[in-house]
Amino acid sequence: MKRTVPSIIVSVLVTNYPRRPAKVFDYVHDKVLQSGQWVVVPFGKTQTTGIVIATRTSSDIALEKLKPVSRVLDLPQPPKHYLKLAEWLGEYYAAHPRAIWHTILPSGLQAKPRKGLLQDSVAQAPAHLPPLSIEQEQVIKAIQKLPSQKAVLIQGITGSGKTRIYEDLIQSTLERGQSVLILAPEIVLSTHLQRRLEESLGASLLVTHSGLTATQRRAVWLKALSNTTPQVYLGARSALFLPIHNLGLIIIDEEHDTSYKQDQSPRYHAVTVAGRLAQLTGARLVLGSATPSLTTLELVHRGRIARLSLPTRHGGAKLPEIMLVEHHNKHGVLSDQLHHAIEQTLEHQQQALILHNKRGTARRLSCDSCGQAVRCDHCDTTMILHADLGRLKCHLCNRELWPPSRCPSCNQDDLRYSGIGTKQLETTLQQLFPNAHIERLDRDSIDRDSLPSLLERMQRREINILIGTQMIAKGLDFPHVSLVAIIDTDSLLHGTDFSASERAASLIIQASGRAGRGNIPGRVILQTHNPQQPILQAIQAHDWNGFATQELIHRHTFHYPPYRWLLRLWVRRSNARNAERAASEFSDLLAQKYPNIEVLGPATPLHHKDGIYHTRQLIVRSTQRKTLTDIADSPPSGWQADLDPIIII
Repeated sequence: MKRTVPSIIVSVLVTNYPRRPAKVFDYVHDKVLQSGQWVVVPFGKTQTTGIVIATRTSSDIALEKLKPVSRVLDLPQPPKHYLKLAEWLGEYYAAHPRAIWHTILPSGLQAKPRKGLLQDSVAQAPAHLPPLSIEQEQVIKAIQKLPSQKAVLIQGITGSGKTRIYEDLIQSTLERGQSVLILAPEIVLSTHLQRRLEESLGASLLVTHSGLTATQRRAVWLKALSNTTPQVYLGARSALFLPIHNLGLIIIDEEHDTSYKQDQSPRYHAVTVAGRLAQLTGARLVLGSATPSLTTLELVHRGRIARLSLPTRHGGAKLPEIMLVEHHNKHGVLSDQLHHAIEQTLEHQQQALILHNKRGTARRLSCDSCGQAVRCDHCDTTMILHADLGRLKCHLCNRELWPPSRCPSCNQDDLRYSGIGTKQLETTLQQLFPNAHIERLDRDSIDRDSLPSLLERMQRREINILIGTQMIAKGLDFPHVSLVAIIDTDSLLHGTDFSASERAASLIIQASGRAGRGNIPGRVILQTHNPQQPILQAIQAHDWNGFATQELIHRHTFHYPPYRWLLRLWVRRSNARNAERAASEFSDLLAQKYPNIEVLGPATPLHHKDGIYHTRQLIVRSTQRKTLTDIADSPPSGWQADLDPIIII
């Protein structure tokens, strides 16, 4: 008997389509489906999720050849902006639909939702908010006077009370019947932000981050999809893709943080995507930071973003005194000043944070007299020792250099290879201060399950000295920390790519801000070979704007963002010669096809070997982002692309 073919044609956006641009496929169904309905359809050899775009009366394909819709999912329609945001992501970051929707949608969407994973949020009478300072009131009034589509940067020094402003903005948004989305770079380290907002707002937050199980994250996503009442959502960068209805406010706390950049396709930046999301929804975008990114500051200078300042700490607390201590590696790990400061801190039963970046073990050649690292004279990045070659290499343009016998900066015969890790530092400090309770906070020593316990021990003052990498500069608020120290400040300053100085200065200022947040004055000790470095002088004066002004001049001179668009391209091959040949051929092709671009490389990136595979990279610079998007859209087979990279080593 001949099969009866359903006669209703349904056009479906298939989320698993592996090529650009996105494509709509026709299916058949026995009932009329509405635009925006979620369905499961056969695609190739798999079943995939799709979204109904339209119902049609005819198709370019014969009706009997169209496959039927497998299942209609019992889910509400997505908000109107959702498909538009997905389409924009694909165009702006040259990513195919499968990568886009894999990022946007939770795993297991086709599974039947489990009940009881999330309790309905019950609005309560909000707790009494502490009074606003005069500065905070001025900022809120200024925001209220701005057009709703104008993005706002709140540049407030550490401890200035940015969260109190967030609370006021959130409360007024909820009262208008709209929802709020808050992004934070390290949700696990920022549990105090969640607790504080729940207490001040009197209602539960819906929280999503990578520390949750896939089932829990899916439950939050489904809650957002079905929720029609005002709700506050808190999450890491992926929370941007919650299907929030009636979104009225987007807050990005610590907007400078590099974790807002996604390292897998689509390699988006959360601040950029949030800007587009605000345009699509009409929501207010608020960025907050003590050390706003140079890209954001340039947008401020161009009038694209309004800037409001909080120049003093809330509650009368003072910024910590920052001491620049000249110290040389040959004299040991701790300077006399830092050793004495730790002793005093322990005697007064206060706590110390000691920051040492895990990348400090990189083999860089620097001068023990002036502290300067050997840098590439073409692109001004720190050169790295390749012991197998016996030469220094630039990981950006691939220039090589025999290690000099004298410092290129001061001509002294005092060049040394330096590097010490946090584990070795912990052992050294335990020997020097045997009665102190010392713990370590870095990715190697702690996981998400044990982190809350460590933070509680810090709050109870059971830990005297906490050693850590850049994690200790994020979201930690301990009132009894009176001393912050950085062992090797120069290793932070002499990074290997264009944004190293910005990241280092931001990290140092953010880490310094952990000191003196309570009633006890704080102090910061930065050990360095050369205290006279302009960047350190700006940091000592707590002058982020002064540093940013000089760094932007530097970026302009060397043709880096925000004055040029960047594209990073890389290829992996089973042997180094083939990787080098592929990179050289593609570099030549790009130079011929696009005469107005600049190609740096081929170069060997810092992490260039993975098993049998060897990696080579190209960096392309242009004044036109569209040119880079075209290149990223169709690279040769095996090539990967990152538009707007923030780190290019």
